[in-house]
Amino acid sequence: MTPGAIADNFDSSRQTISKHIQILTECQLVRQEQKGREIYYHFNPQKMKEVSDWATNLN
Repeated sequence: MTPGAIADNFDSSRQTISKHIQILTECQLVRQEQKGREIYYHFNPQKMKEVSDWATNLN
């Protein structure tokens, strides 16, 4: 999804959503793909599983 499409699903500004996406990208929880002028973001389930496994092992 593009940042605008993601922002449409939340009551936050596109700028706020973009900041959150930037953090998620840095953590590799989402990956970005440039298509022409648009950037599309994709969920990275492998990294999310790593986070889930880590959180499960905290207990």
